[in-house]
Amino acid sequence: FLFRSYEAMSIVFRGQCNKCGWSRNVWVSEMGFRAIPCDHREQGCTGAFALVYKGQKSGIPAHLHNVQCECLRRNAASQQALGPHAAASTSSPGVTASEDQMGYPPFPASMIHHLQTLGREELEALQSNVPLQDDLLLEKAPMADLAARRGREVREDNQAIAAVLSTKAEELAAAREALLPRRSALDARLAELRALEARSEAAGGRHTPEHLANEFRARASSSNGAAEDVFQAVLDRRPEEGLLSTQALAEFRQLYVQRKVEKHRSLALAASLVPAAA
Repeated sequence: FLFRSYEAMSIVFRGQCNKCGWSRNVWVSEMGFRAIPCDHREQGCTGAFALVYKGQKSGIPAHLHNVQCECLRRNAASQQALGPHAAASTSSPGVTASEDQMGYPPFPASMIHHLQTLGREELEALQSNVPLQDDLLLEKAPMADLAARRGREVREDNQAIAAVLSTKAEELAAAREALLPRRSALDARLAELRALEARSEAAGGRHTPEHLANEFRARASSSNGAAEDVFQAVLDRRPEEGLLSTQALAEFRQLYVQRKVEKHRSLALAASLVPAAA
């Protein structure tokens, strides 16, 4: 009675094949990396189990009990066609009656005896401790074999993933090496573009009204200095040199006036640019 109560209250995961419709309970250890193939692969089914129920075993929907899937119906039709000698082919190969009913391997008799020796509090504690349930089940041969098989499958999957990752890492390293020359050329082009951008900005700055006005003021100052130098050269003549000739005086006047005109023209241009700068 205690075992039946514990079994009814235990949490189960119910799976159903997405091809033929076969249904059984799924072990926690089976829910790993790869899909869970249908038990009827030997009968040609290519489906995989999908989880359709999670809860107490007593609450499994009725339509998931004793499922007559496509494989079983096909075998039943074959049995009728072949006669009584085909009776052995109606059940799934390698699947016992207990597996057909609930989807589990045969429950070990030693486990039943062990559960019958537990008290109520121990059973309740066991029911609420899923890792302890797994440890208890894995001590028995059928469950241990199943866990070992799933462990091998997971290791094989991990090895396959590691091999793929190793190959991808080598491909990534080769691609990185191939991109290095292109990256160097790209960096050189970027440096050229930055230099051109800097020169463009500098050229744009030289053509601003403020910059041009300062250049014109500098020219005006230079022209005024040249005119004063010409005038000072005449003032510094020694008495023994005598007076300037008519031609020398004309040249002095022309050069002096020219420098003064250049000065005032540059100042006028600078002044005209100030409102544009504002």
